[in-house]
This record gives sequence, structure tokens and C-alpha cells, in this order.
Amino acid sequence: MAESAAILIWLADRFPDAALAPAPTDQRRPAFLRWMAYVSSAIYGLAWVRGDPMRIISDELQAEVVLNRIADRRAVLALDGCAKSSLIDICSAMS
Repeated sequence: MAESAAILIWLADRFPDAALAPAPTDQRRPAFLRWMAYVSSAIYGLAWVRGDPMRIISDELQAEVVLNRIADRRAVLALDGCAKSSLIDICSAMS
């Protein structure tokens, strides 16, 4: 297994006592899976830009704009009603 979201979901299911994710029977599970897929496809892929925005722009004056937009995109991951860290927090922190 090599995909980060798949590994994290597998770990959560393998160790349910850690409460890293909603259980497969939990009504919040579909939303959790949607966010895990979103993180790995839409946000995690931006990690390489955050270190050097000049990889995608040619105007140094726009670097701060790019970094702010990446931060805004990552901020979307705030989940209502989650009081403790979940795998989504871990996955987004990795990016």
C-alpha cells in the first residue's frame, strides 16, 4: 500500500481504540472518506508548492498571494463538531 490516505484509513480501521476516524458504521463515515480523498487529491498535492512558490509562478511579488491561497485551501479542512484530532488533521499536517 502506497497511497497516504489509504494507509491512514487502514490504520484507523485496524486500531479503532485510537479513535482516529469514525467507525465504518458511524453516520459521519461518508463525510470522513470524502475529506480524506479531498485532502490527498486537492491539498496534499500543493505541499511541493508551499516550499517554493516560484515553481509555479514567475513573479516573486505573487509568492505571498500563492502561499495565502494555499493556506486558505488547507483551512477548509476544519470540521464542525470534531473536538479532537483525526486522520484528516494528520494528513493535512503532512502537506
